[in-house]
Amino acid sequence: HATQAFLEAISAEVARRGLGDFNAQDVSNTAWAFATAGDAPQALFAAISAEVVRRGLGDFDAQNISITAWAFVTAGHAPRTLFATISAEVARRGLGDFDAQAISNTAWAFAKAGHATQAFLEAISAEVARRGLGDFDAQDISITAWAFATAGHATQALFATISAEVADRGLGDFNAQHISITAWAFAEAGHETQGFFEAISAEVACRGLGDFNAQDVSNTAWAFATAGHAPQALFAAISAEVVRRGLGDFNAQDVSNTAWALAKAGHAPQAPFATISAEVACRGLGDFNEQSVSNTAWAFAVVDPPSADELFGSASFTTRCAQLQASFSLESLRQLHQWSLWRQERGALWPGLTGSLQLACRNAFVEREGMPSQLQSNVVREIRSQRFHVEEEHRCDATGYSIDALVTLKNGKRVAVEVDGPSHFVGRSQQPTGATLLKHRQLRYFGWHLQIVRYWEWEWGSSNVNALHWLPNP
Repeated sequence: HATQAFLEAISAEVARRGLGDFNAQDVSNTAWAFATAGDAPQALFAAISAEVVRRGLGDFDAQNISITAWAFVTAGHAPRTLFATISAEVARRGLGDFDAQAISNTAWAFAKAGHATQAFLEAISAEVARRGLGDFDAQDISITAWAFATAGHATQALFATISAEVADRGLGDFNAQHISITAWAFAEAGHETQGFFEAISAEVACRGLGDFNAQDVSNTAWAFATAGHAPQALFAAISAEVVRRGLGDFNAQDVSNTAWALAKAGHAPQAPFATISAEVACRGLGDFNEQSVSNTAWAFAVVDPPSADELFGSASFTTRCAQLQASFSLESLRQLHQWSLWRQERGALWPGLTGSLQLACRNAFVEREGMPSQLQSNVVREIRSQRFHVEEEHRCDATGYSIDALVTLKNGKRVAVEVDGPSHFVGRSQQPTGATLLKHRQLRYFGWHLQIVRYWEWEWGSSNVNALHWLPNP
């Protein structure tokens, strides 16, 4: 019940008398109150920060420290000097007195503020490894995982400890947000533990997605697709949920992440994309940033749904692209290049990108150098041993794609060979990823006779008749 006038009166009184008589708990409680109430006057938080830096944190207990860090970040005030003071104090005294909530909240605050140093995160990771996660509740675990993934400090030991804890206790105490955040953190950190994602998939299958809000749904879809785990049942449930509830509560990032994840996982039912197309066409693309625009365009290019005409048939998409042209990343430009190729597949009836943007997209696409795998080198070596001419990493002029191996047969016919290793397939399945499906389809559309050598068809070191059956006798 903190009214604006009430908080302003307290803030004015603090400004008048200063914080000299405030003890550690007074300081942290005041910061917490204003942050929680959503009223964070710059002068008050600047005064608190200056007072903490001046006197140090010797009288602050673990809870006072974590609450202060949390309050400043929640209030949108994260001065580097304050967080450096906190970090130094934690390094001096250690984390032995910090309970699970204090550890997770402090980690969250430093990651959110962008002030999480290597040494600070290593101290937290070591403490978690020492004491285990027995006292951490579901929220503590999910927040800690999120903090380390966000800070880009994803120690194997920490995530292995979290994975083991989840396997031991299960996910019964995790709510929808805890599940989606933890899944997101593991995918973002690159810890794509099969057992961990199987446990989440099983839990979602058991309870359903009714309690998942829009961000929970999109984060979960994104996490599984990014980690290369795309169980059919989970993605079918996500697709059905999107169609059932609609996308009214999904923001632009939620919409684009969900579309991208479905396409990336090679899960391409028409119904959710019709829902997405109708929603985006209705609300417009004004809230879509450069990544959301390119992710959505790429997803539709992969799936190639009939509903795409509703989304791309007007000038709204290309107009938004022109507005964002200066801010597109290289990856976004590459995705838009594949969208332009898809536009040609569809008959080029939609408005196209501006000439300068098309050129930038193609340049970004062809600048990415192909990196031959060992499997590819083995396949090429075997083909050459049969006296066929092979050009590795041939650049297709029409599309800009790099073809793994261009084989010229004795009769002059050219065959484009794609050597698809495990990364071209979803998880441990034989389902090609969306990127693989798109490349194959577009190369065929632009006239290439395409042959695929799949890793499970190949015996290392020698040719396999199933893999190279298309080669004539030398």
